[in-house]
Amino acid sequence: MNTARRHFAPRRQQHCPHNPFVRRTIAQAYANQMDAFRTIMAREGLRGFYRGWSANTIKVVPQNAIRMVSYEALKGLLGVKKAKTDT
Repeated sequence: MNTARRHFAPRRQQHCPHNPFVRRTIAQAYANQMDAFRTIMAREGLRGFYRGWSANTIKVVPQNAIRMVSYEALKGLLGVKKAKTDT
C-alpha cells in the first residue's frame, strides 16, 4: 500500500514542471491502485515494493533512539517512579 501511495503522490505535484524528479514521476502515472500494483510487479518485481525501505530505516532508527533516550531522561528529571508494569 505504501509503495503505491508513494507512486501516486507525485501526480499531485504537477505545479512543479521545472523539477526533473517530478517530471519523471508524472510520466509514470497509473490509472488506479490495482494498475500501480500490477505495473510495479511487472517492471520491478517483488523488490519494487520495498524500494526506499532502507533509506526510511536509516531515518527512523536514530529518530526513535533519540526519542526513547529523551523519554527516559525526562522521566528521571520529573521523578516519575517505575511502575510494576515497566520493564
